[in-house]
Amino acid sequence: MKFSERMGYTLPRTVSQTDDIDEPLKNAFWTCLYETTFHYIGINYRSDNVFCEDCEIICRRIWLHFLNKTSDSMPSWNKFANAIKTWFYSNDTSWYEIYDLIEFIISGDYDKIALKDVLISGLNSAMEQHMSGYRIIGTKVTPITDKEETNELVTAIEDNPFNNVKSHIQTAVEYFANRDNPDYRNVIKEAISAVEAICRIIVGNESATLSNALAKIEKSIDIHPALKLGYEKIYCYTNDADGIRHALGIGEDDTVAQENARYMLVSCSAFVNYLIEKYRKMEPIS
Repeated sequence: MKFSERMGYTLPRTVSQTDDIDEPLKNAFWTCLYETTFHYIGINYRSDNVFCEDCEIICRRIWLHFLNKTSDSMPSWNKFANAIKTWFYSNDTSWYEIYDLIEFIISGDYDKIALKDVLISGLNSAMEQHMSGYRIIGTKVTPITDKEETNELVTAIEDNPFNNVKSHIQTAVEYFANRDNPDYRNVIKEAISAVEAICRIIVGNESATLSNALAKIEKSIDIHPALKLGYEKIYCYTNDADGIRHALGIGEDDTVAQENARYMLVSCSAFVNYLIEKYRKMEPIS
């Protein structure tokens, strides 16, 4: 806590920023974007006044496909950062459009030009420091701020050697992170499908049910019986309660609470990470 806050001269922020971005957070965002992306464009610009290939790709995508500007109005490299900064700080730019830009940049294939890992780390640090109500998980800005929960989700996506398992988690995050139209039923479907997918990989049977797979896994991997039973009950929940993994009948309610979806997303990601580590110790993954 700052001196001024300790002494009562200023009030510390106590409420997360979920529907706004204040000036300190906006400045922190711009610093991250400038130092990892827009400044990098400048230092990789060739002396013959022609964009290097990677610079041109990122600039053209932002200018044409994010800002929806015309190609003949795109500024030269030394003016590009200032043009984006003008848009970034404009009173006409809504707070959520800044998050749109962040997602647009980190979802692109800019590994050479934008230091993506450094960028995401910096943005998440800024969000934590300035009490944003969001964090970046994968390439999506999500309303999950707990550090341990975020770490489990990031690990399940970035440190996952199995593409099909990873895809289920990524899709669940996308459903959860859709601010305008979150699909919590499908968050739960995809989350439990990730657990089912890793269990099928471990037992080597693509058609095994989660219950059958866990029974076989228990014989090869040291899983506490209570933990196994817990996930069997969760699996039953997704199949029975609220009909989450089944088509809705006429007149049935589609309502699934956010907290239910969040719990399933985080807990299933953590269990996926747990099973992968157990599997690595049982049989090295190439």
